[in-house]
Amino acid sequence: MTPRSGAMSTEVKVGLLFFIGLGLLVWFTLFVTRVGSAKGEYAVHFPQVARLKEGDAVTYNGVKVGTVTAVAPDLREGRPLVRVAFSIESRHKDKVLVDAATQVRIQLPPLGGATMDLSSQGGESITPEALMTLAGQAPVGLDEAIASVRSLVEENRTEIRRAVTAVGDGMDRFGKMSDEVRVLIEENRPAVKVAVANVGDAAGEIRAAVAENRQDLRAAVSRIATAAAEVTAMLQENRDSLRAAIAKAPDMIAAIEQAGAQVRDTVAENRAGLKATIDGTAALGGRLDAIGANLQRITEQIASGRGTLGRLVMEDTVHDKATATLDSLQQRLDEVKPVTSGFADLRFIGGLDSGMNTSSGVATSHAYLRIEPRPWKFYQFGVGYRSAGDREVVEDDPEKLGIDFDLLVGWRFLPDDESQRYRLTVAGGLIDSKIGGMVTVPLGSDHLAWTTLGRAKHSGFDEDDRRYEEGDVLLRSYIGWRPWSRIEIRAGADDLVDDPSPWFGISGEILDNDLRNLAVGAVVVR
Repeated sequence: MTPRSGAMSTEVKVGLLFFIGLGLLVWFTLFVTRVGSAKGEYAVHFPQVARLKEGDAVTYNGVKVGTVTAVAPDLREGRPLVRVAFSIESRHKDKVLVDAATQVRIQLPPLGGATMDLSSQGGESITPEALMTLAGQAPVGLDEAIASVRSLVEENRTEIRRAVTAVGDGMDRFGKMSDEVRVLIEENRPAVKVAVANVGDAAGEIRAAVAENRQDLRAAVSRIATAAAEVTAMLQENRDSLRAAIAKAPDMIAAIEQAGAQVRDTVAENRAGLKATIDGTAALGGRLDAIGANLQRITEQIASGRGTLGRLVMEDTVHDKATATLDSLQQRLDEVKPVTSGFADLRFIGGLDSGMNTSSGVATSHAYLRIEPRPWKFYQFGVGYRSAGDREVVEDDPEKLGIDFDLLVGWRFLPDDESQRYRLTVAGGLIDSKIGGMVTVPLGSDHLAWTTLGRAKHSGFDEDDRRYEEGDVLLRSYIGWRPWSRIEIRAGADDLVDDPSPWFGISGEILDNDLRNLAVGAVVVR
């Protein structure tokens, strides 16, 4: 088909139609829809936040119910705080219960991003007034915990090195003392055997006593567990005292070494008296002999710095390596954090759609990937294939690809916090390898939306080519209904400029979260 001389160019027509439609939609949105609604009717104050920002999810007992709408510094009774405003989806408001025991926390995944979570076991439906009595808890992540451990090591580096050195010296002296004990056992082997037999009888009696008092022992163990929990809490509250105890550890170990030397001298000076005592109580026999030999071998290895435990006790480099490891881990976290936080903001959506003009029989199908670096901005890349419909065409050239490409840049405007949607979406770029654009407006529901699409036609091909289109501009308008969140059924009119005809289509999408859930499910089934 030969283009008419003096006719307006295809690109100019497409541009005029696109901006006329855009102006009508902006007028409709500004004067008919609700504009300027408050960004988040609820708010909670935190002493500080980490990585939380506008657009992050708000969860209730782990389930997403809303979105963070603003994070800003604030003053409350003269105290510097951070005010986090958020909105709750209307369908969840009556199910989100809060009371004085409700906990509001910021969750920090290891790979970046943040979520504000409300944890509650009861109460009344959420209201702005009910949140005024609640205070958010300061977040604690992996990097903060590692930094705290690192600071504690740095503060006590000298004391820890002295303690490790003193432990090594003490083990050396303890090994020498064990030689004296082993010799004493060798000299009194017969009496020790009798003592072992007596010990065995005593063990049987103890076992019987345990069986008779099992309930009392169980209660005692329970009380011990409670006491252990209380001791743990006490240790957390007395960190400064523990630091002082670490500083005194070398002096305490030196006192233990002195006591060991006194025991060794006492054994040497009273060998005869000890022998008479052992004869009266019997000897332990071959078992204690073997134990003494093993103990000597172990302590000698520790004192000489051999083996894993010996190197751990005797070498100062263990402490230095531990500190260096913590430093390196902190640096890696600092390096990875900017990258992972950026990845946490990205959303990837893959989709397939297909539609058909019922009059001409022309069917068009697309496969695309949409990348959303921000909730209000996206990039869409895809490929498409268009059939010839009822026309008789020549066979496709096998040396040509025969498909079309999509490359769109889109923006969303006019956010609606109540419905958690944007009231206007505009995109432009390449559609089926031609300049074009599209506009989408919700129709007062989460399930209905009106879309208008326009692009230049493929009128430059031969009429017997599958991709040939008669005319200059393709304008399509349809209403999409989502029976499910990932499936949309479409119905409207196609080719409104040249030959208006009924048009029907369907679209399906899958999100990056869906892919992760499928992967987790596959692992569980496996």
